[in-house]
Amino acid sequence: MTTTSEPEQGQRKPGRPRSAQAHKAIFQVFLTQLLIPRIQQFIHMTEQAQSRNEIRKDIDWTLALDLVSGPMFFHLLITRFLAPPMSASDDKWVEQMIDAVMQGIGTK
Repeated sequence: MTTTSEPEQGQRKPGRPRSAQAHKAIFQVFLTQLLIPRIQQFIHMTEQAQSRNEIRKDIDWTLALDLVSGPMFFHLLITRFLAPPMSASDDKWVEQMIDAVMQGIGTK
């Protein structure tokens, strides 16, 4: 019996998708060049909206990000295949979704 924290052969470490483990360099570029800058931009936009009283100040940026990105990912992965094609464009869907989220986190 081993006492190391390394997974046994055939198992993967939790926390990262298998493809990220296989392609660490690609995953690192994805993080540094795409994901982190987008999140920083989102944080800045959230802080600006809070300073303009468009978003409640008690809403953490992580919650705001989850509320916005969650429906978009779920729509891309699931609901767009279950429902008949919408007459509205993707841009219109995003606008409707953001409006719905803002009714929950907005100040007005």
